[in-house]
Amino acid sequence: MDKAAVSKAKERLRTAGSILDRIAVCRNYQEFTGEWYLFLVAAKNIYTALEQGSKMSPQSRQWYGAKKKFRKQDELLEYLFIARDDAEHGIAPVTARVPGSIEIGNKRIEGTSTSFYIERYTKNKEQLEVSGIQSLDGLPVNVRIISEHAKLITVTGRSNDKFDPPRTHMGSHIFDDSPLGIGRLALTYFESLVSEAASLS
Repeated sequence: MDKAAVSKAKERLRTAGSILDRIAVCRNYQEFTGEWYLFLVAAKNIYTALEQGSKMSPQSRQWYGAKKKFRKQDELLEYLFIARDDAEHGIAPVTARVPGSIEIGNKRIEGTSTSFYIERYTKNKEQLEVSGIQSLDGLPVNVRIISEHAKLITVTGRSNDKFDPPRTHMGSHIFDDSPLGIGRLALTYFESLVSEAASLS
């Protein structure tokens, strides 16, 4: 494995990590979409660097071939690869904005409904706030506030094949399917991928 290729892959890995840090503090969906695109590009470039670097020896070519095959079989890794391609060459978005919402009620007691009073309700682009909720019938009032967030959506490959957001990675169920959760799982895998490549150089 070419050492220069490994160095470039490490640089792209650091870039991907920095982008995820920025995604974690994005203030709105517009900010997120720009950062997510950059993350997809950085992830793809890790593979590009390692593919070029693997050409210097039969051992590294065989190694990269196995990693490429695994990427195509892994839901998360292949989804990110296709999402980058779709974002780069397509015109449709590769994520969706989920607006903030609030759920008020009582789902724990079957067959009942809850009457309640809300003292204050505020909703704007930055936040959603409810305060002063009082039950009028003595039943508990459950409140669930969901902030505006982004979600992954179905993306389209070059052969017009559809790829749904991943449910598994490396044989295990994905519990956090948010873009940030998916990105962090991918970053952990990329760290091990680049580490393996470095051991071949």
